[in-house]
Amino acid sequence: FYRKDIFEDLGLEPPETWSDLEHILNVLMLHNYQYGFLWTRNTYWGLGNFIWPYNEEAFSNDGRKVNWTAPGFLKGYKFATHLWNSYNMVTEKPVELFSIEDKSRALPLFFDFEMRYMEVLIRAPELKDKLGFFPFPRPNGGTKASMMGGRTIVIFREGKNHKGAMKWIEFLLSKESQMLKFKKMSNLGERSNLDLSVNMEFWKEDLNLLPGHQEMFYEVYKRLKTVKSYPWLMESNRILEQSFYKVRGILQSYLKDIANNYNMSVWDLKKAFASGDMPHEEKKYRKLMNNTCEDLLARLSLEAQKKLDREYENYYKYYGKNLSHIVKPTDRWDILDYSELIAVILILIFFVFVFISRDGKKSLISYVYITPPIVASLVFIVIPIIVSLYLSFTKYNPVTPLNQANWVGLDNYKQILSDKVLWQSLGRSLYFAVMVLPIQLLIAVVLAACLDKNLFPDRLYKFVYFSPLVTSIVSVSLIWFALYAGTRYGWINALLLKLNIVKDPVQFLKDKSTFLNSVVIMSIWQGLAFAILILLAGLQNIPKTLYEAASIDGAGAFRQFFKISLPLLKSQFAFLVIMGTIGAIQVFEQIYMLGGGAGEAESKFGPDDSGMTIVPFLYRKGFEYFKMGEASTIAYILFIFLFILTFFNLKFIMRREST
Repeated sequence: FYRKDIFEDLGLEPPETWSDLEHILNVLMLHNYQYGFLWTRNTYWGLGNFIWPYNEEAFSNDGRKVNWTAPGFLKGYKFATHLWNSYNMVTEKPVELFSIEDKSRALPLFFDFEMRYMEVLIRAPELKDKLGFFPFPRPNGGTKASMMGGRTIVIFREGKNHKGAMKWIEFLLSKESQMLKFKKMSNLGERSNLDLSVNMEFWKEDLNLLPGHQEMFYEVYKRLKTVKSYPWLMESNRILEQSFYKVRGILQSYLKDIANNYNMSVWDLKKAFASGDMPHEEKKYRKLMNNTCEDLLARLSLEAQKKLDREYENYYKYYGKNLSHIVKPTDRWDILDYSELIAVILILIFFVFVFISRDGKKSLISYVYITPPIVASLVFIVIPIIVSLYLSFTKYNPVTPLNQANWVGLDNYKQILSDKVLWQSLGRSLYFAVMVLPIQLLIAVVLAACLDKNLFPDRLYKFVYFSPLVTSIVSVSLIWFALYAGTRYGWINALLLKLNIVKDPVQFLKDKSTFLNSVVIMSIWQGLAFAILILLAGLQNIPKTLYEAASIDGAGAFRQFFKISLPLLKSQFAFLVIMGTIGAIQVFEQIYMLGGGAGEAESKFGPDDSGMTIVPFLYRKGFEYFKMGEASTIAYILFIFLFILTFFNLKFIMRREST
């Protein structure tokens, strides 16, 4: 998407080739403009625009070989890396910036899916005559390739009415149905999007788009093809995805060093590259980028091939063979059926005991009251524990019936315990706990003491302290995402730039060296209210006579605090340390929200998975890779780890109290 008026002012035309696109980006930078690249960057499938023109794929057609060192793939990968790292790029709020009328602040160009078309027109109707778009350019001498999302409609083999299902699909894909859907999706206010159809008859209708735009969309749609994907490629794709962050980390670090050497900002350094004022430095940068891409892909392709071979073998050993002869859920009992049967038997035994025993009859009303929580505990706690424990000894894909779980004994535990990612995740979890707890408790005890002594009597102070306690973690994360935004419009960056503390916006959430620490700071603030509340309750339970006696003996406020308040808060500190440790090790929502809010597809746990603690690791195994057996294994490893940690915490606290 581009602004016709700004392009015209700068003497620019829509690009046909990658060289044209580079020229446009250089001109934009020289005029202090940025450009935007949204969903399809830094993703394995986002490479399609760059490698399809060379008739390349990331993997062979049968999904058995990694293809990352092929010449065409390397060319596409390098240009994608260049595009995503060598220019001043924004990744948030493209439509808001695109629609700014002040040309000195507007975003003249951004790349995203076609769905944004209606959003721009509805949110900024004044841009109707200024909105232009073009398909993704082609490499010099190559062909154009565009990427679009879509939906897949499935007919289940075990379904009872295949003919009826096919008729339903034919109806859904008919011109009339597709037009109805298009009109509905185009009239949802600010949530409208351009929902186009692969039905060629659909394109004969007038879609009421801006002049010439329907024909351009149609040209793109005629070139669409389906790209094959295989379920055993997920982990290899993740390695490819992480490679973008590894390259970015190296390149951004290099650019910062060069900029510091010349006492300039990275923004100005990139402008100097664009103007040709520093050809020697730009040549060194390009050489580093190309060598980094080649060396990294050569190394990672070997790792990915090993993962691919292992996953392919496991897939056909444990899952693939089941797909041809799925056993219906009613044909064979599974662990859930047995667990439910045992639960029913236990409940019946309980009721029989109550009705046949003399004591049971006497206390019948009491048993009636405790029956609902007992049944609820069996259904929602005991049965899930039994099932998940069983699954930890199996290979199980949740798409298939539970009776298809394959028993593998301790194989999952051996595999997970030998996986370096587990230990890296545990290390990050411990780092998170060690960073959050001491700082949080230190701040909390100081503020609790101030509140106890009425040093902050105003209700406004109490509201500020306790508001995080009643605010959802999602809302808190969205606020901090706005604070941390790595552009000139991010709240913290806007302040730092205005005070001349930094020359370039700090990439709090897009730099692996700062991401987890940024989550730590947010978590300290978010959990502060609960700690203050517990410590304040403890302080208010300390008899005032102790302070009066100490005051008579000449003890000042600080001495009273350290000799009376702190020792008598041991129980509260013990509770907060134990609960805080468990909560910190299990951190998930903050990392998921801040890591996945970068405008990229797929769930992210920070750049290069720098925020992937143990629970995100479990989530990825279970809900992205659909390896529920391995996810259950991680859950029980986490349980054992927390049990041991809590045990030693308690032992240490009890020993301190006894001395």
